[in-house]
Amino acid sequence: METKKIKVIVSQRQTKDGKKFNAYETLDKKGNKMTLKFTQAVKDLPERTCYANVNVDDMNVDRRKEYPVVWVKAVDSYEELAEVSAENNKKVIDELFD
Repeated sequence: METKKIKVIVSQRQTKDGKKFNAYETLDKKGNKMTLKFTQAVKDLPERTCYANVNVDDMNVDRRKEYPVVWVKAVDSYEELAEVSAENNKKVIDELFD
């Protein structure tokens, strides 16, 4: 079984009634954003941006709409993104600029 590591971008949205909910997006190989949706079978939804390890058989792409939607049926595991600290940020800036 082949597993893909997809980036899950979590953004908090609000309905007109004031109810808050999380919306999910991911990126394809070219860096284009795609809507990401989970079926009801996925119980542990991410609360913040992370990587999800998903079996290829547990995901599909719906291209019937103007913009494609990635549907995920099951997630093997989640991986946290590397935290950006002041030290790491300074190292990156020092490497990029003289």
